[in-house]
Formats: sequence, structure tokens, C-alpha cells
Amino acid sequence: MLEARLLWNRATGRNGGQLVSNAAENNASWRQALGPEQARQVIQLTFNNVERMQQLVNDVRLKEEAEYRDIQKVRAYFDHDSFNAMLSSVAQLKADCPMVYALYAMLTGAQEVEISSPPSP
Repeated sequence: MLEARLLWNRATGRNGGQLVSNAAENNASWRQALGPEQARQVIQLTFNNVERMQQLVNDVRLKEEAEYRDIQKVRAYFDHDSFNAMLSSVAQLKADCPMVYALYAMLTGAQEVEISSPPSP
């Protein structure tokens, strides 16, 4: 679904125009439920879907109407258990999908971040 303020009067669960994959967040649970190979296929499917939707929005010049924008996400963790679970999921993602892993940066402590455009998966 691609909409901007028309279908069901904003009741479609929009997330501010973000079009992203949550591969790192979901990798561990997908591996457990589906096995490593199918989880890898689901991850690749999510990135392929994001890429295809980006192409569609640009091809039909809907970028402004759909309120689509390229973004970078930052996640902050305020408890050790959640952060450690994410570290584990991302480490497994590195082993399973190195091309996707390159999109993620995990920072611990007081590391500085240089913001740049992420590479394409």
C-alpha cells in the first residue's frame, strides 16, 4: 500500500513516510521460526521490496504526493538486555547476510558517528 492522507483518513498505520527494512531487529526471531536460509530469504525480500517501492515512487513521480523520503534510522537502547539482544541479532546478520550487514553500525560507549549515505544492499 502506498498512500498519503487519502485511504481511511490516515488510519493505515503510516510511519511518517518511512520505507525501511527492520532486518536487524527481526533476524533472530526469523531465524528461530524459519531457519537460517529462509530467514535470509525473507531479509533479502524486505530489502528488495524497499528498493522496488523506491523505484516505483520515483518512476511515477509520486515522491512528494506519497511523502516519501530517504532516511537513516538511529535506535537507542536504554537497557542492557535489549541492546545485547540487538548486538546478537546483528552479529548473526553479519554471518547470514553480509551485504545487508554493511548497512548497520553498532556503537557502544561514547563513539562519534559520521553521518553519510548508506550503501545500497
